[in-house]
Amino acid sequence: MGVAFLVGPELIRADVEHVREPGMDPKDITKKAQLVLRRWIEHYQPDVLAVEQAFFAQSRRSHHLRRVIKAVADLATAKRLPVQMYPPPIVRRLICQQGRPTRIAVARIIATEYFPWLRLYYEKEAQKSWWRKHYWTHLFDAIAVGLACHDQAGPRQRVRRAA
Repeated sequence: MGVAFLVGPELIRADVEHVREPGMDPKDITKKAQLVLRRWIEHYQPDVLAVEQAFFAQSRRSHHLRRVIKAVADLATAKRLPVQMYPPPIVRRLICQQGRPTRIAVARIIATEYFPWLRLYYEKEAQKSWWRKHYWTHLFDAIAVGLACHDQAGPRQRVRRAA
């Protein structure tokens, strides 16, 4: 799960949190995602929670992802945080205004135009073959959703993204 905390357009912290391990029960994954998110919320005290929506309805994994996203939204509601949901194509098009808005294209733009210190993470992802599992793209997805939320919310919002 990618997680990013922004104050306005400034990236304060971003990371990839491990919420799933092999053989883990889906309910335990949901609980762990809430635990991780609760820790971030308590530490950074965001004004809004920006979440990327599950997009591929045919994917077997998307059922579990939707469950995690619902758990994230439920936690935000319990913490009285507004939740903004963003579909991946909208977020990607916002960041990648020219060319094909793929995950790796978004990662490249974020690492070169927004936050150059993330270039090393982008380069690790760019070297992988397309069929290999990508790790750091979750981080870039989180940042992209945070930037999308900032773009809609205005400059004074503190933004936090999960899932």
